[in-house]
Amino acid sequence: MLNSLSRKRVGPAALLYISNGYSRSPVDGTIAGVPHIAQASRVRVFALNPRGLPRTPQVAPRSAPAHDRCYRDDLMMKSLRAIAEPNGGFAVLENSDFADALQRIGRTMR
Repeated sequence: MLNSLSRKRVGPAALLYISNGYSRSPVDGTIAGVPHIAQASRVRVFALNPRGLPRTPQVAPRSAPAHDRCYRDDLMMKSLRAIAEPNGGFAVLENSDFADALQRIGRTMR
């Protein structure tokens, strides 16, 4: 999608990237390339973690120890930051006030 954007567009462009993040390290090459492609396309990426939404169904924890889940969750949050922050965007990770986050995105894009 980023590659297909017209370079002659008028005004700034944003991509709302909605994802739980990625728990593998290093992050898959396709995902790791998003910031580079976004910069080349002059698109700001804003990563939104849906787990911060109210009433989001909670996934039952697997049998993995708590420290493993924390490590995985930390990797997932870091992956969303790594996608959004290099090009002037930001990640909304554990915030249940997405209305505020969308207003903040609007202010950033002005």
